[in-house]
Amino acid sequence: MKKLLSAFILSLFVGSVYAQQSIIEVKGTITEASTGISVPGATVIEKGTSNGTASDFDGNFTINVSSDAILVVSFMGFVTQEVQVNGRTSISISLEEDIASLDEVVVVGYSSQKRESLTGALNTVKGDDLRDVTTPSIISFNCIQCAC
Repeated sequence: MKKLLSAFILSLFVGSVYAQQSIIEVKGTITEASTGISVPGATVIEKGTSNGTASDFDGNFTINVSSDAILVVSFMGFVTQEVQVNGRTSISISLEEDIASLDEVVVVGYSSQKRESLTGALNTVKGDDLRDVTTPSIISFNCIQCAC
């Protein structure tokens, strides 16, 4: 009986030591690899858990994880990266553009489709076209229409 009780207490001790992984606060910055510009809204998740956060406007993030965690960093249009924490409290991450996932997408009033799958009429609007559009302002209205 003594041996059984000793084995039980020993297994509790070993289990509690194993379960006590140190939790650390990891701070970091996420940038584009090609330009060095910060990436706001990138997702940082501890692999295998639902513990996660997003980078702020300046690409900074803070997350509490175990010291041996793996961080999965992702953002649309960039290659997802897995980064080992290895006890570090400060991590800088540079995301590479995912050229393969960027494809021309056509936006229609109710959904989006790839250009190849369209059968109807198509029009392309460039940024320069939008810049040339004149918008009316309150100053440009004529007082003939109102009783001023």
